[in-house]
Amino acid sequence: MSLKRIAIVGAVAGVAAAGFLAYDAYIFDPCEIVVHQSIPSPDRKKRVIIFETKCGATVGFNTQASVASVSGGFSPHGNPSFFSMNGQRQLTVEWKDDKVVTVAIPPGDKVYRKDTQADDVSVEYRD
Repeated sequence: MSLKRIAIVGAVAGVAAAGFLAYDAYIFDPCEIVVHQSIPSPDRKKRVIIFETKCGATVGFNTQASVASVSGGFSPHGNPSFFSMNGQRQLTVEWKDDKVVTVAIPPGDKVYRKDTQADDVSVEYRD
């Protein structure tokens, strides 16, 4: 077998192995998702989910928020967070209407993510 063919077979095998590992990590995520609050929109079609991801002793506490459908399930993979901060904090979330939500950020820990749009919902922040 030529060196070029061996390199191609090795590359294909490497990509396949990486794909399997990524799929395995997605399906068998070692982290636990703990939902603390679910705040429905006025029309009861969407909700803001306040949650944390627990990944063992080596990963610190966190507070996150996502928008999800009321009728469907929730997963951080399918409903990525629009807000995240270090530490376990109590977020105050209020819906202004069906398309605008306000989040009061508690003082203290570092904010990692602070998006102003989540799905078709606008997000406003108060410090």
